[in-house]
Amino acid sequence: MWESFVEFFVWRPLHIWAISAVFAALFLAALMAKTRYSQVRCLPLFITCLVWLTYGFWERQAVIHRWDIRVDLLFGWPFLFGGTALAIILSIRSLIHAIKSSESE
Repeated sequence: MWESFVEFFVWRPLHIWAISAVFAALFLAALMAKTRYSQVRCLPLFITCLVWLTYGFWERQAVIHRWDIRVDLLFGWPFLFGGTALAIILSIRSLIHAIKSSESE
């Protein structure tokens, strides 16, 4: 299972850019939700989109140069996936809080 997870990302910048596109779509959805619920956080999704986009370009360089030993994955992936999880949690919590506070008004 771990190997298939790793294979999805390593040397596959298009997969990474697809994830960035998903976060761009979520960012746009959060912007639209912000018109109705002012407390919705959009910035975490935007930053996550940019980070995944940048990681895609980094992975593209790895493909071009055929980097074999990838120490960057050991240090980069915990921040990438941890930051992504944090952005998702913050965005969902802000949306739930915004909906609850608008219902109580």
